[in-house]
Amino acid sequence: MLIRACKQPSLYQSGVSSPVYNSTGTSWSASGFGNGSYTYTVHACNASGCSSASNAVTATVLHVPPAPSLSSSTTTSSTGGLTLSWTAATGAASYQVNVSANGGAWTAAWSGTGTSWSPSGLADGTYAYRVYGHNASGWGAPSNTVTVTVVRPSSWVTKPPALATVNVRFGMAWSAVSGATTYHVQQTQSGGTTPTTTIYSGTGTTTTVVLSGPIDHTFYYKVQACLSASQCSAWVEASTSGTYLQGRGTQNAVPASGSSVQ
Repeated sequence: MLIRACKQPSLYQSGVSSPVYNSTGTSWSASGFGNGSYTYTVHACNASGCSSASNAVTATVLHVPPAPSLSSSTTTSSTGGLTLSWTAATGAASYQVNVSANGGAWTAAWSGTGTSWSPSGLADGTYAYRVYGHNASGWGAPSNTVTVTVVRPSSWVTKPPALATVNVRFGMAWSAVSGATTYHVQQTQSGGTTPTTTIYSGTGTTTTVVLSGPIDHTFYYKVQACLSASQCSAWVEASTSGTYLQGRGTQNAVPASGSSVQ
């Protein structure tokens, strides 16, 4: 701010009762102001007193918005939808959400004046989000980054498991599913005292079934993939089932290793 020469000018700022500058110079600089408008007048002073106020000059300060704090309703979505929320940034007139899908380039996904957004219909994959505040002075710094993984239950098991040749010992195999951490296999026995039992829980995609002893029942199998303990797909039935060991003393029964049929 420039001040016309006089013996000792006094510079006043609106809202401040005493001069913010009172010396012999003709300029004044200051920093650290918050957002707002500041009005200044100057008086020329000497031993006889001070003049009337000069014309008023108003300076407006508007900082770019600070970085918002971003959060998500979930880090794993099984529906393809989620809700992003962020704190209001001081001085922000609007916001923009940027997204990076599966490690790709950042692109604008949403803009508006609110402090939340709910994307939906997302395909399976990993999505990183961050939000910016904006005003007349420009864009503020980005928020923290939030990452959400989308895996729908319908995509966890892509096809029924394929069974090997039916016998006393036989193998089961199923397709690996992206994002699945655990698989469960259940066996249902027609006419058995325990109709349905879990015969496998683990991270692999194969297991061996052993039907030992005299058995005269039909067995059915189904598999399930789980992303977590609380997020599992529907059960998918095996494409093959049947009577694997019939009656006591069946001649065609081939005993499993370590077992016998009498």
